Amino acid sequence: MAPLIDMVFLLLLFFAVTGSFVMLQGLNIDLSTTETASAIGPSKNLVVSVDSSGRLFLNQAQIDLEQLRIQLAQLLEQGSQQVVLIQAESSSTAQSLVSVMEVVNASGVTNVLLQTVNKGSSLF
Repeated sequence: MAPLIDMVFLLLLFFAVTGSFVMLQGLNIDLSTTETASAIGPSKNLVVSVDSSGRLFLNQAQIDLEQLRIQLAQLLEQGSQQVVLIQAESSSTAQSLVSVMEVVNASGVTNVLLQTVNKGSSLF
């Protein structure tokens, strides 16, 4: 019986050590909560973050709306079909989020996700 317990313990240890703990790149912001959020896998998404003061970040680099428009246009010219992941802090204004969504939509990006977090859970 002892070898079986040892084997189960080793398997548990193996999966605990080798399991992937996904850390999303981005800023430490307080995301809005929802009851129907679904998990997304790690990928090379473009992450657009909006903080509570309305500042914009593209993959952790602070930018403005015009720079976002230019960056997205350049990516589409290269034929890149990346997903744009929008993270808006729950205390940010709706207008900040709408402005970002307008720029992303106007640039022609078709794969857009709005990131939220399930109620009662934590992203970071």
